Amino acid sequence: ELDYLRRHYWRVAVAGIEEHPSDGPALLVANRSGILPYDGLMISHVVAESTSEQRRPRFLVADWLITLPFVQPYLARLGGVRACRENADRLLRTGRSVVAFPEGLKGAGKVFRERYRLKRFGRGGVVRVALEVGVPMVPVAVIGAEEAHPVLFKMETLARSIGVSFIPVTPTFPLLGPLGALPLPSKWSIRFGAPIQTEHLGSEAARDALLVSRMTEELRSEIQNMVDVDLHARPGVWG
Repeated sequence: ELDYLRRHYWRVAVAGIEEHPSDGPALLVANRSGILPYDGLMISHVVAESTSEQRRPRFLVADWLITLPFVQPYLARLGGVRACRENADRLLRTGRSVVAFPEGLKGAGKVFRERYRLKRFGRGGVVRVALEVGVPMVPVAVIGAEEAHPVLFKMETLARSIGVSFIPVTPTFPLLGPLGALPLPSKWSIRFGAPIQTEHLGSEAARDALLVSRMTEELRSEIQNMVDVDLHARPGVWG
C-alpha cells in the first residue's frame, strides 16, 4: 500500500536520494507537513526503495498520536516511534537512520495560510543528538504533503475541554467523520540535501550552546531554502 501511495496516489517525485549516506546511519531532518505522519512514511519508504529494506529509517511520531491504542501498533509496524531524544539516540547508535521533524506540534498544526513556512526548531535537540552520536544530518524538503491535509483553522477551546492541544478543521474533517482522515491526492516531491557532517566536531560539541544554536538555525534555513525552491518550481498542487 505504501508503494501505491508513493507511485499512484501522491506520485512522489524524488530528488537527491544519492545524498543519503551509502553506509552507516543518518539523521534525516524534514519540514513537518500536517497532523498525520504521512510525510515520515513516505520519506522512509523512498529511502528503503532506493537502498534496501534493511536500511529503512524509523520516523519520529508525536506523543499524542503514537500513544493512541488503535494507532500505535499500526504505526510501529510501519516504522513509527515516539518522538524523544532517547529513542533517536538509541536507534542511531544501533545503526538505524531516523527521520525527525524539529518543528514538532507547532509545525504539524500550521493552518493553510502558513503552509511551508518552517517554525522554530525547538531547542536544538536534533543537532545535539547528531553531535553526540557523530552521525550526519540530511536536510529533507517535502512539498505537497501540506495540501494533503490542509488545516483551515483550529478549534482550541473545545480541544482543551477534552484534553488535546487543538482539533483541526480541514475541508473533509470533521464534516465527513472518520473518512475525513483520508488525505487528498496532492502531487508530492521529496528532496534530499547534502549531508551536514558532525563526526569531526566530536561529542563534546553537543555541550556548546552557541554552536548548537548556530547549527540549528543553519539547518532550518537550509530546509526552508530547499522548500522555497521546490515550491516555486512545481507546476501545481495536483500535478
